Amino acid sequence: MKQKAKRLSAFILTVAMILSLTACSENTTSVTSGTSINESGNESVDNSEITSETSSDVNENITVQNSPNKVDDTLPQCEPANMRIVLGNRTQSIMKGNEGYYYSTVYESMNGWRTLNALHYYDNKTEKSLILCSKPQCTHDGNEFCTATATDKMSVSFDSAYYCYGNFIYKVFSTRPTADNSTQEFKLYRYDLMGNERSEIATLATPVVTTEDMPHTYITQSVFHYGKMFYVIHGDVGMKADIYMLDLESGESKRIMTPTTEDGAKRISDAFGFITADGDWLYYPIRYGKYNSNGQQTDANMSYDKTFLYRFNIKTGETETVSAMPDIYSSYTVNDGIVYYTVVDRKNNTFSLYSYDITADKTATLAENIQQNYLDGKYIVSNNPVTVYTDRQYLYISTCGDTQHYREDLTDRERDFYIYSFDGKQLLHGLKGLPTDREEWSFVFHALNGEIYLNFNACPKEGEEDVLSGVYMIKTEDLINGGTEWKKLYKAIN
Repeated sequence: MKQKAKRLSAFILTVAMILSLTACSENTTSVTSGTSINESGNESVDNSEITSETSSDVNENITVQNSPNKVDDTLPQCEPANMRIVLGNRTQSIMKGNEGYYYSTVYESMNGWRTLNALHYYDNKTEKSLILCSKPQCTHDGNEFCTATATDKMSVSFDSAYYCYGNFIYKVFSTRPTADNSTQEFKLYRYDLMGNERSEIATLATPVVTTEDMPHTYITQSVFHYGKMFYVIHGDVGMKADIYMLDLESGESKRIMTPTTEDGAKRISDAFGFITADGDWLYYPIRYGKYNSNGQQTDANMSYDKTFLYRFNIKTGETETVSAMPDIYSSYTVNDGIVYYTVVDRKNNTFSLYSYDITADKTATLAENIQQNYLDGKYIVSNNPVTVYTDRQYLYISTCGDTQHYREDLTDRERDFYIYSFDGKQLLHGLKGLPTDREEWSFVFHALNGEIYLNFNACPKEGEEDVLSGVYMIKTEDLINGGTEWKKLYKAIN
């Protein structure tokens, strides 16, 4: 009877998955040939002087010099309001299909000493979830044949999100260190949407590790765009980060040459606050600073602070500086060649929203000196910055970054939210209809295709049944028009 039930469950899963091809797979054309990468970039980048402090940690076999840069610009663009990194192992991207959602939970590994990720599919019509594995009689416990659960050899990388792109779901895992704790591998895996297969695409890095629990290198951000995966390899404190580009079809990877430091300034170790892609360009900021002698390396002891926004042409390999950006800003996003960014006046607790049209070379003020009770993040890599997002339909602003966290003693955080049109019209101020009448709660923000998603945590007390936590969704237009009916979907645990 149990075997029949398992076979029936697998059959139901297969049928459900056939009816739910993801929105990410609207375009299924093959990758086409593009132009070759120009390693030298333009005059603003002197690649002969560029050195990577983490390059020795990367598997050199994956670096392909002067290889053709194949791109498929008919694929969907990246989702800049959905693919953001949230520290503390809380990243959970929204993977929407036509009839449901893909999401991950955690489960206990076979040896019981840690928890690992498991992929699920939530069907909108039935409001039920099925594990994303069609293998008959599979126990879904991390065995090597299960397509939904990671094995004990696949540890979660620092960037723990799954990403839905094209016809597949992608995720970075790290292998367990070797017996002598000297090496560890970061690998990219790909899942088909029917739960039939999980395959290894490429080895992204082979870092040196100091202990079993503390690798020397991390994969900290990922962006999928034009048939490529762009990812940041970031070392421990004091090490410089690097950006790599992986062709998802061939599995070939190369480092993107980034500019050298300027005026003797030091590149801040977590310089890449947020990378994103728009059209033919990958955008990334680098923050530089000079610290006062004999002082701690903090913002208070910084005598020089400047952030440059660069963009890398995915087709030609050229690098440009977006020179109209201010030296200090809190966050940015890009849509249709226009950069939208926030600037914080920490002294007066106000923020402003600006746009810069790169082609027209024109800066516009969209919102100025919006008064708040308290603002924290002034720099692009600060904690709790005033963050602007876009789903390519609206602009969203959260005054405390990706996560809003309420607790009675957390008085040093401003929790405010705005929606703007691209021309600067304020469409909404505040969020209503959520179960926030509690002593403590938090949520992680995402937006996708004109819909807002909040991964809500009700922070239940010990012994309290948690019936409120889960991913909530509302159409942005409905919220703007006064709607407060959030639909509770699945419960994703990170």
